[in-house]
Amino acid sequence: MLAEISFKQLNEWVDFFNEEGFDNDKMDSRFAVLYAELANLQRSKPSDKVWQAKEFMPTYWKADDTVSTKEAEMHLDVMEAAIRAMNKNKQLQ
Repeated sequence: MLAEISFKQLNEWVDFFNEEGFDNDKMDSRFAVLYAELANLQRSKPSDKVWQAKEFMPTYWKADDTVSTKEAEMHLDVMEAAIRAMNKNKQLQ
């Protein structure tokens, strides 16, 4: 495709992407909000950290592909919170 479009067209697509984004970016935002809500529902004390959606946004554009230990632990905590919430919901039914 890049061989078939002009530099001007490529720049127009880049501008469009920067302004509108593609569907995956919007879906990532939706899931980030959901994960933050799930994590906040599992806080045991008011003094526990309040999670923000931006903390659950994927980082596709990092300079390297490594994930820090803190990020990995955060994602595991969210998955654990989601599983706990689903299990609690099943028990209520």
